[in-house]
Amino acid sequence: MLVGIVILTRLFSLQIVSGAEYRETSNTKLSRETTIDATRGSILDRNGTSLVSSEMVFSLEMYKSKADDKSLNSSISLMTRILRDNGDTYVDNFPISIDPFEFHFESEEALHKWKENFNIPEAASSEEAFYLLRDKYHIESDDIEEIRRILAIRYEITTKGYSVTRSLAISKSISRNSAIQLQENSNDLTGVNVITDSNRVYAMGNLASHVIGYMGRISAEDEKRLANSGDEYNYNTTDKIGKAGIERVFEKYLRGIDGEKQIDMDVNRNNYRRVYYAGSNRGF
Repeated sequence: MLVGIVILTRLFSLQIVSGAEYRETSNTKLSRETTIDATRGSILDRNGTSLVSSEMVFSLEMYKSKADDKSLNSSISLMTRILRDNGDTYVDNFPISIDPFEFHFESEEALHKWKENFNIPEAASSEEAFYLLRDKYHIESDDIEEIRRILAIRYEITTKGYSVTRSLAISKSISRNSAIQLQENSNDLTGVNVITDSNRVYAMGNLASHVIGYMGRISAEDEKRLANSGDEYNYNTTDKIGKAGIERVFEKYLRGIDGEKQIDMDVNRNNYRRVYYAGSNRGF
């Protein structure tokens, strides 16, 4: 009886007293963490003139969510409109162009196979196939250009696939304006994630390259050397490090400390909060 009373009391506490709190926790329990690569430090001459610097670059990816077709299409429309308005490109392998409507296949056999895979009648014209796919993906817009933009991404999702943990690359390079606007509208962009990276810029080109050095992907030999150096060692197999010259000799001063981005999701895999843990950069 005593054990039963203890169990009932605990159940009452969990379900009644703290029920709302635990329900809220369960709805916000899912999260995805990604690394924010630190910006590599600059190399200056004795007058403070930049010889080597890093420029910020942005790319765009999508993760799967439980959003319905209407929400997903709306998100894609907004995302592609922001990219288009800023002159940025995005993945587009959809084989039907508009104005005029036209198929783009290497052969009749490829067209036949494509129609078969997407359950499109063999006799369907490019325009008919276009609107059949619009209905297939439940796109409600009547704007042909907007439909075409949404279809480009929906087609990529269908042919390439993505998941909660595996992203679909939308664009390898977008402008800062696009990145800012996408972040500002993140609440309306289902599963959309902006990735920040940096490119090394050598102001003098190849001049004095033997002194300044260059960057390259870390190798097994590099990992062994760094592990035995006595310095703090925290590299991933995809990281780039200094391979020669100043870039190599002063690696520990130039390399920054990576940050982290945590994206919290509700039970429907929709993003509702982004938490950034800032890293730091250094220079020499």
